[in-house]
Amino acid sequence: MDVVVSARHRWPEAAGFTIHRPAGIETYTLLHFFGPMRLGAAGETLTRPGACILYAPRTPQRFTSERALLHDWMHLEAEAGELIARLGVPVDAVFYPEDCAFITSGICEIELEINSSRPHRQEMADAAARMLLIRLSRACQGRGETVNAELSARLFRFRASLIARMGEGWTVARMAQELHMSPSRFFSAYKAQFDVSPMNDLIQARVDAAKSALVGTDVSVASLAERLGYASASHFSRQFRQRTGVSPRTYARR
Repeated sequence: MDVVVSARHRWPEAAGFTIHRPAGIETYTLLHFFGPMRLGAAGETLTRPGACILYAPRTPQRFTSERALLHDWMHLEAEAGELIARLGVPVDAVFYPEDCAFITSGICEIELEINSSRPHRQEMADAAARMLLIRLSRACQGRGETVNAELSARLFRFRASLIARMGEGWTVARMAQELHMSPSRFFSAYKAQFDVSPMNDLIQARVDAAKSALVGTDVSVASLAERLGYASASHFSRQFRQRTGVSPRTYARR
């Protein structure tokens, strides 16, 4: 089933631009405004910058920009309603995601695909639209602390560096120091971004690396533990068993 009909990111219009559709249209319409907008038949709702609204098919639409307008927009087939309802994305109501950067980047990806001549362009655009709707759902439901785009990029770069250097003696305090953050702020931001605590993420990465090393090699448990940053082989073995259900030696034999 096709999902996307059309999409544009950072689309400009002149000051005074107005859309008036008394009977709505046959598709879902997602709008994300960079500046304030007046919504409603009499312009009674003045939104803040960053406002979003998802109009359902045949819902009356009227919005006006008093100044030059910049916005993202996307039209979705009426059949997308089942997915939208299941995800719980607000319909016919203004909402404000904490960080809107993913909306613009997501609609940009959809726009590039839907307007290209590449193979499977519709499937790619539809997949990107579904991902965007899921992210909107998460943003509306809230996940505690949110991470802005700049910090999100820093955390992704740091995580890649952390895994590349997993054999070093890491603590949350040292991780936070590398990002010039307090330990408590770093911990909450990392967990908000990756949905796992930084030390649990590191432990899982070490266990995954150990599983690869134990297959087809004769590496000793003691040397492997040291390579992965453990102070003792017993500590490594205990964490490995907790994550896999078996000891490193048993895993290697299997």
